[in-house]
Amino acid sequence: MLRQRIHRAAVTVLFAAAILDAQVAVRWDARRPLAPYRQLTAARTAAVDTLRLLGLMVEFDFEDVDDGRTAGTGRFDTSTTHPAVIDPPPHNAAFFEAKMSFVRNYFARASDSLLFIDGDVLPSPVTVSKRMADYSQDNAPSFRGLARLAVESWMEADTAFPAVDFSAYDAFVLFHAGTGKDIDLVGLFGYDPAPYDVPSVYLGLEALRTALDSAAFDGIRVRNGTVLIRNTMILPETESRVYATSGTNDTLEISFNGLFAASIGSHLGLPDLFDTQTGASGIGQHGLMDGASFFAFRGLFPPEPSAWEKIALGWVEPIMVTSPIDTIILPAVGSTKKDSIYKVPISNTEYFLVENRARDLLPKGQLLTIMRKNVLYPLYIPYDSLNYFMYDDVRAVDGSVVDVVDLDWALVGFITNEGRFDGGGTLIWHIDEDVIAARMASNSVNAGSGVHGVVLMEADGSQDISRNYSSFEGGSGSEVGTPFDPWFLGNDSPVYANRFDDTSFPNSRTNAGAASLVTIRDFSARGPRMTAVVEFGSTRASSLSGFPKYIAGVPGPAIPFDIDGDGWSEIFTTRTRKSGPDGRTGSPTGSGEVLGWTSSGTGVLPLSDSSGVVARIDSAVIGRLSAGRIPGSSLSVFAACGTAQLTVWNGQDLNLDSLLDVRFSVSLSPDTAAWLVLLSDTLVIAYGPPGVSVFGLSGTLLANFPSGATHIVWTGTQHQFYSALGSSLRTLGENLPGDPFVLGSPAIEMGGTIMGLAAARTGSGSPSIVALSTGIAGASRVTVVDGGAGTVSATFDLGQYLKTGEEVLATLMLADRDRDGKKDVVVSTSMGRIVAASLSGVLLDRSPDVVSHAGGWTSVDLLAAELDGSGKTTVVTAGADGIVRFNTSGADVGFQASNRVAMSAAFASVPSGVTSSLGLFVTDVAGGMNAWDLRTPYDSTKVLWAMRGGDASGSGLSMIATSSAAPLGSGVLPKDRVYNWPNPVYGKQTLIRLYSEWDGEVVITIYDVAGDRVTELRGRSLAGQDVEIPWDVSGIQSGVYMARVALNTVGGSGVAIIKIAVVK
Repeated sequence: MLRQRIHRAAVTVLFAAAILDAQVAVRWDARRPLAPYRQLTAARTAAVDTLRLLGLMVEFDFEDVDDGRTAGTGRFDTSTTHPAVIDPPPHNAAFFEAKMSFVRNYFARASDSLLFIDGDVLPSPVTVSKRMADYSQDNAPSFRGLARLAVESWMEADTAFPAVDFSAYDAFVLFHAGTGKDIDLVGLFGYDPAPYDVPSVYLGLEALRTALDSAAFDGIRVRNGTVLIRNTMILPETESRVYATSGTNDTLEISFNGLFAASIGSHLGLPDLFDTQTGASGIGQHGLMDGASFFAFRGLFPPEPSAWEKIALGWVEPIMVTSPIDTIILPAVGSTKKDSIYKVPISNTEYFLVENRARDLLPKGQLLTIMRKNVLYPLYIPYDSLNYFMYDDVRAVDGSVVDVVDLDWALVGFITNEGRFDGGGTLIWHIDEDVIAARMASNSVNAGSGVHGVVLMEADGSQDISRNYSSFEGGSGSEVGTPFDPWFLGNDSPVYANRFDDTSFPNSRTNAGAASLVTIRDFSARGPRMTAVVEFGSTRASSLSGFPKYIAGVPGPAIPFDIDGDGWSEIFTTRTRKSGPDGRTGSPTGSGEVLGWTSSGTGVLPLSDSSGVVARIDSAVIGRLSAGRIPGSSLSVFAACGTAQLTVWNGQDLNLDSLLDVRFSVSLSPDTAAWLVLLSDTLVIAYGPPGVSVFGLSGTLLANFPSGATHIVWTGTQHQFYSALGSSLRTLGENLPGDPFVLGSPAIEMGGTIMGLAAARTGSGSPSIVALSTGIAGASRVTVVDGGAGTVSATFDLGQYLKTGEEVLATLMLADRDRDGKKDVVVSTSMGRIVAASLSGVLLDRSPDVVSHAGGWTSVDLLAAELDGSGKTTVVTAGADGIVRFNTSGADVGFQASNRVAMSAAFASVPSGVTSSLGLFVTDVAGGMNAWDLRTPYDSTKVLWAMRGGDASGSGLSMIATSSAAPLGSGVLPKDRVYNWPNPVYGKQTLIRLYSEWDGEVVITIYDVAGDRVTELRGRSLAGQDVEIPWDVSGIQSGVYMARVALNTVGGSGVAIIKIAVVK
């Protein structure tokens, strides 16, 4: 017979659902007998593990009249005369034992001897009751027919082999007569000559339950029900088939060695990494769980499992790269007793894996061991050779391959007799664990056209893997990879620059499209030992060594504080543990904890470790940490509350127990949530709905009020505060120094529930107390109170500037957004926008600013600082997409902080050599804490709002005067500051805005185009501020109108003319 050479891209798996749900055997929620990633079997206790396989040969009811819809007669080919082909008959127990030998050798090499496969094949076949087509045609979508085949086969084996101890085996294999339905025959022949051949599949317990429509099914019962078989691999006698061409019969030769290995991979818990919706390749010939790999070299042997697969199986512990810049050494996979795989983090759940793969390690050529007529023969392949051994042309093989020395010879490449090495190099994998976890149950990790869980970053610049090119397109043949996909010095791809970064092809950006701050560059020439340089950072930011941290539980806000007075911040937070497996769900349990690290990720106390625990409280729930320094002393103090407990610590560990020393601890009235705490010079104020308690630093109770508080802010005057509960705002403190604490009465009513409270003060001026309460669009109503007089100075609702359905979130920041020297109210919205207004209620220019956060925001912290010496205020946000964005003058740039919803953010002073740099810390809902150097010199006068609550004490007070502030204009009535918005006017109102250096009287006269007076508006200017005077146009016809704006002040008078278009 002729051997037909098929182009490698033409051999396509039909595994849209074929190796069914590897996670059906091992699910992420640990409801399976095999746990993902950390152990291969439920009983695994050592690094080396054994997997026991039992093979059963299965024949079908004999087709005395050949069924043309299937290949063969339903019986095994046991003939002894055969041509020189792959996997020749007789297909008896010895033949299938040779297949067991192949997978034993494959996994021993791939796992570096961590997995030993011990397998037996029962000596004779069993025969099931129906013909092949009866089991194969009743499958979609649940594989019901194959499940019936599995049940009937093992029941027959139970009867036929009474001496077999089924309980001694972990996994079970059916080798059925006939050819597997695993190749795209339509693509090869234009039609399917055997549509009812049996597809190869791995059926775990859940797959069997689904197929048999029985949630109570607990396994195939053998030995009178005392043993349960809970999984079955179904594999064919052969993947080869005879077909007619030009009047003669040819043979399409394909082995199922690779498919057998992948089926075991499914049993071990690996998901399919091809597109299970289309069958298209997902990782090419670079791992195990892809059709391109397990049918590489005509199915004779797949390459080594990919970096992610080896880590998932627990065979390799990746080497975490954390240094800002590091040269990594990459011995080729298989060249040492333990593979070296580097993990380059983006966030807690998204990262790059880096490995070196070589087709020919020494180089020495390939050595295969082949069984032919029960005798083992070596086959040496010095190089790739057309018409002998190359790609899909493997005519050199005559028999069954049972061992391969270089598994990665199956990588895409070509080695010539001149020694040219083509194939292999450094592989970079982009891993997204969130995608993997979300798609494991549906076996769609790499399915569809969107984001995939395991992606090879193809160095040739064209992401061809997973594409489906026609034979006439330029990419045809590259769908499973090319020799230019690895990274190495000398890669001939036209776009290759020997670096992988934010602008390379492909680039190192995250799956959300943000900068990852990762650069991998200076790859060496490919070979058994390679090197590359990994660097974290950009012109905007660089990662801090020692981060990210993982906080197993529910973290509190990030609180930077300089505990030791060296000028650099340490970072603190709290942790509440819950009863769920991730520590973040379920009921609170154990003790609330305070965690702290230096900016390099080490413990903050001399004896503390990298776990970061520095304090505990007698409460399962812990609230926000507050930190401060005792006036006139270098000693710092910390305070936190539980649901019924306040604890204050000194910032030292004199008893050397690796924990902060307790200063005092007192009981509070029980509440369902943790109380809050504010440190202010010599006071500790604990507050919550049950009450407000004021203590001195010695623990003396100074005042106790049964009327509680949800917010308290400091005014900047000693022992003077404002307290909020419900819709009421009250003063709290001493009327005169030394007087008893009193809660002011009557209350100032806000008109809605107070959701946020902050204070602003410049110099010795009167403080402004700003309350954010429920209004027309969430927490949109703003009330400004003169803190000295206790009177309302302004009330306005930001909801009037929002879109339908958009709401203001309960996140309030006071900072000079427009650099005019005055504090502004800054909030975020549910649609990912920043809204800023002056304390008089005038919306700032260009507000609201759009910040591109996919999925919007939760109530996350807003920060503000002057960065890069720009003289402009930058607002820093972190959104539901986990991206940190820097918004300056309406434009935003950013990078990925986390793959999860951000919880809190904070600025800090971090070391940069011997000087200080502005640092940024972000926590997320999954307990991750990441940290960066923003590459801006730290200057406390340029940090306008540093963290939740404004500062480490939680005072809610902004006292930083804006540096390099400039008035919005000069003169009586600067014409460039006179305009109306919106313009044109489509709604019922427009606002006429003007600015002046002085207070004065404003008269605005509106004329139509005929010069007739329409109306007159009056108002007042406020010195150094924008003011707005509304014009109600609900009764005005469409047209162009002229507005004469006249202003009279003590500094003079001025007039400006503007045009207003009204469109109805």
